[in-house]
Amino acid sequence: MDSLALVGAAGGVGTTRTTLELGATLTRAELSVIILDGAYTTQGLADHVSGSIGPDMMAVSCDEATLPEGLIEIDTAAGTLSVCPAFGPFDRLAQAKAPTNARRFGELIESATSESDVVLVDCPPVGANQAIAAVTTAEQVLVVTPAGRPASRLRAIERLADLGVTDPRVVVTGEHTDDTLCVGPPTETDPAVTPTADAETSPYATEIAMIARELFSLEL
Repeated sequence: MDSLALVGAAGGVGTTRTTLELGATLTRAELSVIILDGAYTTQGLADHVSGSIGPDMMAVSCDEATLPEGLIEIDTAAGTLSVCPAFGPFDRLAQAKAPTNARRFGELIESATSESDVVLVDCPPVGANQAIAAVTTAEQVLVVTPAGRPASRLRAIERLADLGVTDPRVVVTGEHTDDTLCVGPPTETDPAVTPTADAETSPYATEIAMIARELFSLEL
């Protein structure tokens, strides 16, 4: 159906959480969603997975395992949400960022679209090879940027333009603006839980649902 790369304008701006919450919200439309983790350095998506992690995203990108072997299903109210987090030592990280394996990451995004309705990619600020592969492969790109940091937003958009990615959508975490989407802070919960699927009327869930409607033309 579609693929979306969510790119942080800087580190720690909420890209991983936004990706995960958007995925959970999309399942409310009874869609199957796959999240691929391109944030090899921070590996934040792994914090939202309960239990052990088998072949991780880096192993799959290095062709040491298949994507189905690396997918972990997360409970949601409806639909299916599966994630493939990055989780491994530094030497694996360096190997996965190599050009050949980064290109494979892009190929995995394409193949995952045939296995699910929506593919979301959690991306770090564009610079690493796998992030470049993600934003040049995904059908849509969404820049995640905090309120009050316009320079970070502009720098991210300019870097995407250098790669031929023009007019990306932007989500500002923390405040409304006229020309961007918006999402507020999530309610503090157990990090292994995605609250939007179960708290559909919370302000945060409402903002995430608005983003889902805007990006994927869905009725939720």
